Amino acid sequence: HCMGVCNRDLTAEKNQQRQGGQQPATKLWCSHAAIITDWSPASTAGKRPVAGIVRSFRLRIFCMAHVLSAAERSAFLAAPHVAMLSIEAATRAPLLVPVWYAWDGLEVGIWMAGDSRKARLLREAGRLSLCVQDTRRPYRYVSLEGRVLSRAPIDWTSQLVPLVQRYLEAAEAARYLTELGGPTGVGDDIYVRLAPVHWRAEQL
Repeated sequence: HCMGVCNRDLTAEKNQQRQGGQQPATKLWCSHAAIITDWSPASTAGKRPVAGIVRSFRLRIFCMAHVLSAAERSAFLAAPHVAMLSIEAATRAPLLVPVWYAWDGLEVGIWMAGDSRKARLLREAGRLSLCVQDTRRPYRYVSLEGRVLSRAPIDWTSQLVPLVQRYLEAAEAARYLTELGGPTGVGDDIYVRLAPVHWRAEQL
């Protein structure tokens, strides 16, 4: 079977070719996978072979990922996925943490505590990587490397509230914002704006 989305039974197609008197093609292609077949008839010692049908073969399948277009990756980022953020560190492995993010079609926005390790590492590195994935089929992901455009105190009304409402239902978002204590409760937090520089975006 094709391991891509189409789920075509290429083995059946191959046998139909044989039964119809056609020479099986060395390669079968579908829109989602390249199928390379290596046919090897089974031993027929003591058996009566079935005319016109190859009794056994080896099948190697190489799935080809679909590269997302700019419009597709933007639409994917617009959905409220939780992203994995990675920032290089001088003396340890890169920091890797989950974050909420905002996407306006051009820039990524990330909320973080001003005294957090990720904020400190970001000041030193000036860039980070972000990966967003969908664990449901069809599996998709968008990975980007971004450079910092700005780091500034987060604005409660225009930045933090929309970000919380992006990820939480209305009632839960209201409770969450109340627990934060209003603008004074996040007085030390910052909002980082990133411009994507390098992309990798695929549907597997």
